[in-house]
Amino acid sequence: MVKKRILWIDLLRGLGMFFIIWGHSLSNAQSFLGTMLFEVNVPLFFILSGYLYHEQKISVQVYKLFYNLLLPYIVTCAFMAFNTMVANLTGGELIFKSMGSLKDVIKASIFAMGTPVLLMGTHINVPAIGAIWFLIALLWDEILFNFLVKKTISKGYFGIFMSIFSIILLVLGFELTHYGILPWSLNASMIGFGFMWGGYLLKKSNFLRFSKIEILIISLLLFLGWCLAGVFKIYFWMNIAATNNIFLAILSAFCGSFFLILLMQYVTNSQQDNEILRFISLYGKYSLIVLCVHIIDGNTYCLNRYIGLLVTKPIWLITLFNLCYHVAITIFGIYVVTKIPFLKSIYDNRERKFTWQK
Repeated sequence: MVKKRILWIDLLRGLGMFFIIWGHSLSNAQSFLGTMLFEVNVPLFFILSGYLYHEQKISVQVYKLFYNLLLPYIVTCAFMAFNTMVANLTGGELIFKSMGSLKDVIKASIFAMGTPVLLMGTHINVPAIGAIWFLIALLWDEILFNFLVKKTISKGYFGIFMSIFSIILLVLGFELTHYGILPWSLNASMIGFGFMWGGYLLKKSNFLRFSKIEILIISLLLFLGWCLAGVFKIYFWMNIAATNNIFLAILSAFCGSFFLILLMQYVTNSQQDNEILRFISLYGKYSLIVLCVHIIDGNTYCLNRYIGLLVTKPIWLITLFNLCYHVAITIFGIYVVTKIPFLKSIYDNRERKFTWQK
């Protein structure tokens, strides 16, 4: 049975994916805008995972995570490997572009890193697989979070333990980068656990039940907190656990994410029967498809290079054209994937399961 969709959550997911694509379309990721986007675009999804958490058997959870996170990751990597082989055979001049050798793609797929890195304690240089590193990092966090909640929720020290554990893990995720990067996006996963705990606490609090004037004041403060990163030029690359100020990066990420949550809540509460919003929310409903199609496009297709040939300046116009192209490709991807039953079972398994799962 498919659960009823929550409009503001789908809108928020769609906005998060739009921010990811926007960030990838910028010519300068460390600009004020780039800093603001990268502060929230991935943390937002970890916070939502914590917000939507419900306790379940580990075996049942792992089964679901295989189909909802790991299988889409594997199939997306397979698509990129195929496109890379085609690019290598044809020269990659017109449509396809190469991620390197097939061995490079396999290595990138195995280690699931968002940026090319040297693994801690080794001489292994790992190529980047792209933003789908998030799927592997979230998988670790989902399992660990569920395990710890199940073990400690009935204890009197539950809240204190989870808070301290989250902080230790978060700091450890950042500090370990001084010695190298762990495989399978584990550094990012350590940081993501703290965001999941923040989302869980948000769900358990009365944060979304204040009066309108209180919500307005809180929203303003949260927005200002989000802007701190841009004002003080605080970069936050979650995929490799890199920042120039841990405290301000995390504070800004939480503030920005909570602000966007309140904003989407307000929009849906004031426009509950708006068909346009429901249409836009499909971008969030199919956010997994959007992410995977965007990475396949960005890593193995070179169609957007023609934008550079058509538009050479100003920079903002190039960014706009790139953004429109990438969003259009993902919308087309949603249409194609949802029309092909096998692909829909891979990328939207909650709604359409394989026959052997029924």
